[in-house]
Amino acid sequence: MLLLSSFSILLQRHLFRTPFQWLDLARSRVVFLWLCLASISLVSPLASAHEGRPVFVELTASELSVNDTVENTLRYEVRWKIPPVIAEGLEPSILLVADSCALAPGLANQRYQPKLIGRLIYHCASLPESLAIAIRYPESNPALSSLIVSYDRHGNSQHIFSAPEQALVSIPTDSSIKSIASQYTVGGIKHILLGFDHLFFVVCLMVIAGSFSRLLIAVTGFTLAHTITLVLATLNIVVLPMFYVEILIALSVVVLAAEIIRVVRTEQSSVPSSVGHWRSLTWRYPILAAIGFGFLHGFGFAGVLSDLGLPMAMKTTALLFFNLGVELGQLLFIFVSLLLVWALRQALGSALQQKVVYAGVYCVGIIATYWMLQRLILPG
Repeated sequence: MLLLSSFSILLQRHLFRTPFQWLDLARSRVVFLWLCLASISLVSPLASAHEGRPVFVELTASELSVNDTVENTLRYEVRWKIPPVIAEGLEPSILLVADSCALAPGLANQRYQPKLIGRLIYHCASLPESLAIAIRYPESNPALSSLIVSYDRHGNSQHIFSAPEQALVSIPTDSSIKSIASQYTVGGIKHILLGFDHLFFVVCLMVIAGSFSRLLIAVTGFTLAHTITLVLATLNIVVLPMFYVEILIALSVVVLAAEIIRVVRTEQSSVPSSVGHWRSLTWRYPILAAIGFGFLHGFGFAGVLSDLGLPMAMKTTALLFFNLGVELGQLLFIFVSLLLVWALRQALGSALQQKVVYAGVYCVGIIATYWMLQRLILPG
């Protein structure tokens, strides 16, 4: 609370001095403080969605033994594990949808209590032409994505991740390069667009860069840096504990937000605008911050990719396209952000638009500080 109150005082003194003059100082501090708390309550659950565990489903195919009935030739075992964030009674039912397949009789099918883990076994009269996993919630999906790992009869694996709104997830019957490329590219795009701590870092980087040319250089440095550590960590060449990585990623956002606030305060003080020697290396050369913190964010991407899994037969292909998806999602976010800044400038004017952007940086700093403390105090 003390940190939030300090942020609110700084905002009133250095950004919105004129609009806040008609308000009592104490009242304005309380209003802004509650706005920041509301931002945390709304953004924080969404921002941690990409870090939380998905609904995990494992589908394994095998040949039936010679002692089984002749009319059944294939066996599918479905295992699942649901994150404990779902309240009891709201767990989804998970089923295999396949032609010529039916639930096997006997005690092989189990739904444990609480219903967070379970197993179902299916017998199929022939090789199914289509496979899918149905994830059906009794009410609504609480923003949980799903990860399905499928093993065929020969041990080849596929990893399919889907968005929360997808209740029926198709399992490709082949593991071609095209299929792997599509799955992991989409997975990378979804991850970066749900990774609000990564996006907040990019927002701060855009503010510090200022011009398009400097932004292009900084984003290029960030991309190269996190690509290097993503590859090294995924191939187990360099490994860091994710507990520290997640804390430091949130800290990287706090550092950039604090740097922006410091510069805004200095520019609005008595220091002449022509004097620029007080600006740090981060402002003069944003590519340094982009590369330095980019190495750190790469370990975060690698942690997510490790949770999603990689097909052993095409590990390099999956890694390549996952990183491509991350870059495409990042470029899409930057493009939309630039359009939003342009729209704000057209609607509000350059001066007021700058104040709105810097006010947003204050909220970003507060939320990132909350994440950092949350990950430090409540790991996992």
